[in-house]
Amino acid sequence: MPHLSRALTLTLLGCLGCGTHSENRATTESDCPASGFVKIADLGQLKPGKAPAFTFLVRNTTDTSFKITSVQKSCGCETTGLDEGVVIAPGAVLKAPYMLSDRQGGDIHGRLLIKTNSIEPEFSSIVLTLAAHLPRKLWATPSGLYFDVAAGGTEAQQLVVSSEWAELLSNAIDVSTYKGLVDVTLESRDSDSLAFRVVPASRALEGEAYDFIVIRVLTEDSPRLNVRVRVRGSSPSSPVDPPDSTARADSSGRHEHG
Repeated sequence: MPHLSRALTLTLLGCLGCGTHSENRATTESDCPASGFVKIADLGQLKPGKAPAFTFLVRNTTDTSFKITSVQKSCGCETTGLDEGVVIAPGAVLKAPYMLSDRQGGDIHGRLLIKTNSIEPEFSSIVLTLAAHLPRKLWATPSGLYFDVAAGGTEAQQLVVSSEWAELLSNAIDVSTYKGLVDVTLESRDSDSLAFRVVPASRALEGEAYDFIVIRVLTEDSPRLNVRVRVRGSSPSSPVDPPDSTARADSSGRHEHG
């Protein structure tokens, strides 16, 4: 068949948009001129509160139609408007909107796998990758603290809480602990970081125990960060982790367990 001997080109046209949180919107083929072999879209640094959203446009450069047989996302928290059964005619363009979750900050990426019934390798399995950097709302340095009181480890430790959200940490904050095993004092603050002094509480403790320092920013959505603290007392015994020992704060402030 003539089309099998022809060198095929998988043309992927990328455009920002199609998502309610995207920075730009370009949803037509004329808005996204052919750029050829664009399978990875890196949106770079996004503004706070903007979910990474991108529309890949896949042009069928063969002379036969193919049908989508499955669509697989790298995480259930991601969204796409693609459905199985969609047929892409020769020369037609398939729009593949893809949005990643904004629940966590930092460098994130996702993979969208589109499988079709095409006999051409370029179109039978189409892998599209979306990457971006989301400003982190809250994180702690170090991520956890340990006091070995039994070995004389009662000296104060510093805990620094940082944010990539402009002026977030200029708001009022609330600091507490679950069990009162440590005392926490705010030492200094600026627009993007808070420095705390943490020392073991004066009460007697036997064995090992775990606590959490809870730092909450008093804004409308009340983002919260939990920092785990382990304290070893005078008579070590088997430590017992609380059920949410890996608690963390996501970029929207929700309390997660992993």
